[in-house]
Amino acid sequence: DVIFCRNVVIYFDDATQERVWRRFTPLMTPGATLYIGHSERVSGPATSQLQTAGLTTYRLGGA
Repeated sequence: DVIFCRNVVIYFDDATQERVWRRFTPLMTPGATLYIGHSERVSGPATSQLQTAGLTTYRLGGA
């Protein structure tokens, strides 16, 4: 499973960005990958579930 969300959330405020990341995690299976833009970083509660797998790549834990 893969989600590509590149160069989208940079246009949202911090609270909205955190809501986006938090909504992605229930849609992902363990080990799924999230690709984001170079100027974006996952923030908020989702950081406890998404592990960095590269500069713009995150993987959902549990795999």
